[in-house]
Amino acid sequence: MCEPYGDSKTDLWIFNQVATRFEQGRKINFPETAEGVFEELKDLSKGRMLDYSGMSYDKIEASRGIQWPCNEDTAPEGSQRLYTDGKFQFADGKAKLIALPFFDNNECPDEEYPFWLNSGRVVEHFHTRTRTGKVGNGNKFSPTPYMEMNPDAAAELGVEHGSYARLTSRRSDAVVMVQCTQRVPRDMVFIPFHYHECVNRLSLGLLDPHSRQPAYKQCAVHIESIADQEAAAARNLAARAF
Repeated sequence: MCEPYGDSKTDLWIFNQVATRFEQGRKINFPETAEGVFEELKDLSKGRMLDYSGMSYDKIEASRGIQWPCNEDTAPEGSQRLYTDGKFQFADGKAKLIALPFFDNNECPDEEYPFWLNSGRVVEHFHTRTRTGKVGNGNKFSPTPYMEMNPDAAAELGVEHGSYARLTSRRSDAVVMVQCTQRVPRDMVFIPFHYHECVNRLSLGLLDPHSRQPAYKQCAVHIESIADQEAAAARNLAARAF
């Protein structure tokens, strides 16, 4: 039994699809090609915000890519953006805005944890790399957990370009390879979040009281050089698992 998504329409569609796969106790039958899976996902997207039921492999190839949403009404070009008609997904067609007071309760750098840790994406990988981690070219250009660090800040701490450094937050620690660059300011470092045993150990789980969105992207960290680079490399390698 699959876990319900909290959307009765989605649940019913999934259960019906699974039920049709069974034929009198025979083996379950699923699509054997990526295109077959895509065709099923198209059906699930119908009527939703990001509807792409008007797409097909042939249309995508002919147009060299299609912007979604793309249903039968907007095919083959698709829609350049949502809400161009000024209508939103509510009964009255209006957007719902919530005005909230500002509370600065995020974690900020201090003497013990003097650096901002900013996490985000890189072009080579997607989420936790369960797919892109197996792509040779992606791993060629972004093979390992690394940290972009200002060279002046690195020099003060005795951290060298291409070496491994240890980061510590109020929750845990992680080991990353250092890339010295002027792309980040002196009091900030950047680490891609795609490596599950890296940023996840450091990040802050503060929740927005209304959306429940967690504050994963920023927190405060302490940085130090590592004497045993061989052991650090082994730990960094382990963080690449997916």
